[in-house]
Amino acid sequence: MRSYILPGCLFVIFALTAFLMARRWIELGDAEISPIGWVLMAGGGVFAIVMGGGLMALAFYSDRRGHDDAHHDQSAFDPRKERSDEEIDQDEQR
Repeated sequence: MRSYILPGCLFVIFALTAFLMARRWIELGDAEISPIGWVLMAGGGVFAIVMGGGLMALAFYSDRRGHDDAHHDQSAFDPRKERSDEEIDQDEQR
């Protein structure tokens, strides 16, 4: 039962948002968008796709180059664990 609380709350928020959006859209009636508005909307969409693609490319590049390996090795960041000189030398060689 507890696992249904979060999805239920998210669905209620989504449904309320959709209802308010539809009501506002109906209240506006016939609204026209100028050509510059269409250009700006298209530019925003293209910008969002390019940024998303670029960030995903950086994530894949970082993973393939091994830049994320040190993050996954949590023992390297644990101040309670004393590291040997060999481990320190191996980290410096990476």
